[in-house]
Amino acid sequence: MKKDTDIQTTYLDKFIGIWDNAFDPDFSNWILEYWKTTKYIANRNNPVQQDKQIVLSSFSPGEANYIQERVDDCFGMYMDKYPYLCNFNFYSGLVLLQKTEPMEGYHAWHSEDSTWEAQQRTLAWTVYFNDIDDSGETEFLYQQTKVTPKNGRIAIWPGSFTHLHRGNPPNKTKYIATGWYAGDGGMNYFKPGQNGKVQGN
Repeated sequence: MKKDTDIQTTYLDKFIGIWDNAFDPDFSNWILEYWKTTKYIANRNNPVQQDKQIVLSSFSPGEANYIQERVDDCFGMYMDKYPYLCNFNFYSGLVLLQKTEPMEGYHAWHSEDSTWEAQQRTLAWTVYFNDIDDSGETEFLYQQTKVTPKNGRIAIWPGSFTHLHRGNPPNKTKYIATGWYAGDGGMNYFKPGQNGKVQGN
């Protein structure tokens, strides 16, 4: 497994953070193989969303925790850039895997906190587990920014209307993990530490 020092900050602007080299290719291969063997797959098929999901936190908590730890490492660096976030408590307890076939996805512009149930989603995150060229990006409307799927890449961004985004149709199967940082209004549960490592009080 990758050490913390292997993570590389690729982009940190417009409140969008992108980090590369966060996962060893062997772990990404494990994710892809997991889809072939698991039975705990939920299909989403409605006018705006078409993909498959697995609640990895429920069925493989060890791997889910590892993903969350790597995302937390990046979140620490994100808070170094935007230290006002250190004034609040955050938690991210759910790790979802998503598999999106060619031309599927969530193509409508949307935010992550647009419903009553989701109002505490302060930030969203995504991990990409395979490379896709010229398609399948996470596209941000107002920032005019696209995040290209790249194996081992992590992205973090605000969940509010300022960062309306969509998933562009991929030209091959796309594998990601995703989740949210929800805030509860408390103080200083996470704080940036040495080299961006997230540390609790």
